[in-house]
Amino acid sequence: MVSFMEKHAAECSICQNDPDVLREIAKITEHVLPESKIPKATRLKREQQEMEKQRLAAEMALENNQSSTSNDDSD
Repeated sequence: MVSFMEKHAAECSICQNDPDVLREIAKITEHVLPESKIPKATRLKREQQEMEKQRLAAEMALENNQSSTSNDDSD
């Protein structure tokens, strides 16, 4: 079923023009396939995206902390 969706999306001009279709296929894949059956490339990509989100969140928290510390010092 997942390979059918991926093949269809790759060949269908309507699906190719839909910016959300790949994200939706990924969501469906996560619900339908157990983790061990998800293709390794997909798992790795998802893990990299999650790590990037965590890194950005940590950077933002650090920047916010530094900003609040700087504001406290100027009082």
